[in-house]
Amino acid sequence: IDDSRQLVTTYQGALIESKEIDGLSVTAGRITEIASRESSNREKIYLMTGSGRVARSDGLNFAGGTYELSKSLSATYFYGQLEDIYKQNYLGLAHVLPFGDGYSLKTDLRYYHNTEDGAALYGEIDNQAYGVMTALKKGGHTFTIAYQRMLGDDGFPVFNGYAPQ
Repeated sequence: IDDSRQLVTTYQGALIESKEIDGLSVTAGRITEIASRESSNREKIYLMTGSGRVARSDGLNFAGGTYELSKSLSATYFYGQLEDIYKQNYLGLAHVLPFGDGYSLKTDLRYYHNTEDGAALYGEIDNQAYGVMTALKKGGHTFTIAYQRMLGDDGFPVFNGYAPQ
């Protein structure tokens, strides 16, 4: 959910998660409808573009997982497909370094690769995004520095008037 507005973004679909293997969390699902923060009506998912084109997808399919390589290092991979519109690959790496006395330093590396899917109802999609973030934490306080870079011919795809992904 996204509760940043008066109306809460909600999704309709199915999700399954498994944590049967120590250190591995696997998630898969399918979302068929969304009630975004602008409306309480459920509707099919569409891609938000500057051109005003609206073509709705029958569903968002996704699967992936996170594996703890060690107590302080984890790797994540997810694949998502908004049917006949776009597909996305995500790769992430997170490391937490404890300093003692309640201090820790977390570093995140993230990479997204987006391309068109199936009937390509929005045409070609060419976008890559990568970012790095480091955060120094002490108790309830966090100081964060981050950098993000977009590459490719198109903007980062978002759906239904911006719904958190």
